[in-house]
Amino acid sequence: MEHDGAVDWLLNLAQAHRLSPAQRQIVRRMLGMFPDVAFLSTIEIAERTGVSQPTVTRLATALGFAGFPEFRAALRDAVLARIPEQRGPGTGTGQLGVGDQHGLEQRGGDQQGLDRPSGAQRGFDRPSGDRRGPERPGSDQQGPDQRGGDGHGVSQHGVGQHGLGQRTDLGGAAIEQERANLARLHRVVSGDLMSRAVHLLAGTTPLGVVGLRASAALAQYFGYFARRVLPAVSVCTDAGEVDDAVLQLSQQGATALLVFAMPRYPAGTVAAVRLARSLGLATVVIADTALVPFADDADVLLVAPVGTGLVFDSHAAVVTLAISLLDAITKTDPQRTQHRLEAHESLVPRWSHDT
Repeated sequence: MEHDGAVDWLLNLAQAHRLSPAQRQIVRRMLGMFPDVAFLSTIEIAERTGVSQPTVTRLATALGFAGFPEFRAALRDAVLARIPEQRGPGTGTGQLGVGDQHGLEQRGGDQQGLDRPSGAQRGFDRPSGDRRGPERPGSDQQGPDQRGGDGHGVSQHGVGQHGLGQRTDLGGAAIEQERANLARLHRVVSGDLMSRAVHLLAGTTPLGVVGLRASAALAQYFGYFARRVLPAVSVCTDAGEVDDAVLQLSQQGATALLVFAMPRYPAGTVAAVRLARSLGLATVVIADTALVPFADDADVLLVAPVGTGLVFDSHAAVVTLAISLLDAITKTDPQRTQHRLEAHESLVPRWSHDT
């Protein structure tokens, strides 16, 4: 297509930065507005994309530009086939050429993100204000994607001729990214940190599990199955009760706590980890990156990268890590596990409906 180069440039630029769901949706709509988008004002783009003018301005800075005028000038260069250099994540000056996209935001040697039809793995990444250092050895880094609640939905077939929905199979790209995430998870489940986590969690009764906001479903998932094989499991997903829950676990003799910490990281989650340690509980934290700002507060940090190619994170690797962790815990006491599983099976006829 006539403006494919410009479309690719904007897509690559967006995929090299951390963008909120609302910002991702703006980019998707803009992809279907070439070449006009390069000559529109912030007000006009806001009207066409269904967001506020300040949101459009913030998108420009999130993409590494000093402001919207500089961003629009780059868009015009792209439309006129003078493809601008890509802005490095988190700065308005660091630049990489379009062909260097595989080098952006390297995670453990593998690029995470939204796959293009060519198979190159890239992703909508993080807001430009993020500053992170090297990853801890032996773990996979997948930075936390900033999540908001103001994203506007858009049909895959409603973004125009060059829209992302028509140019890329979003579902297929997400699956490919999760496939890569799962491949990288192998190093985690077979590593020393996993063994230490199993030792800590298998040795505590009761076992406390904490997951707030986006992590609540993960905590409930782990807890649902853990109750089938462990004698006492307590799951807390309420930020208002988490401090009391941790204190009660300590008073009941617990020695370790499992915490799910997915982006955005709730303040209550970090507070619970720190409270647990102050009470003498070891903390096993499952997060999306080894570089979470509260990494030093965890006794064991297990990393499960999240999928970032869709509007909201997908957690295939996190779920796999969680159930692998539980499986390893059950193997520390196979007789107890077998006994409890048989007891559970005896109850299945009470609730299972066979068609």
